[in-house]
Amino acid sequence: DGTGTASDAVTEYPDWTHISHNLIMNGPSGNRDLGNLFPCVDNDDGSNHYFISNNVCAYGGFKNYLGQDKIWEGNLVVYPGRWSGDPCLCAWGGPNESFQNNTCIMFDDSSSPLQLDGSIGGLHGCKIDFSNRTLMANVAMTSRNKYYTTDAQFTLECGDKQYSLAELQAHGW
Repeated sequence: DGTGTASDAVTEYPDWTHISHNLIMNGPSGNRDLGNLFPCVDNDDGSNHYFISNNVCAYGGFKNYLGQDKIWEGNLVVYPGRWSGDPCLCAWGGPNESFQNNTCIMFDDSSSPLQLDGSIGGLHGCKIDFSNRTLMANVAMTSRNKYYTTDAQFTLECGDKQYSLAELQAHGW
């Protein structure tokens, strides 16, 4: 009828969901054992369009499994592996993802601060190949983060390969 406004227009793109300025504590509860805890924020199974910023996340990190369009920015992640060995970010197979300006403080050196994977099939082993642009489009970009580990070392394990922070940075990650 022509009386609608521009804000009433239908769009094919979803609005962004913002998770911001929270203190999120993860830990054992009555329905979970210590080996089966979820991260502080679990974007799973195809979720998309999340902007997760300026949170303090204790005893768990952030996770994405086969979703897309996620931004994690300006978060403080403290001891993400305390209960379950989780990293600060676990991002498996999703385009348009960015982990930037975050601070990650690891509890021990039993796991890497990051888990990145470009495979879309899910649970078929980690795939990172810096010469394959199609595959790398599904690996979350990382930049300007601070990682604190007990031994001052950083290693990203992917399949049978290991990458240092310097190697990731040399490839633009």
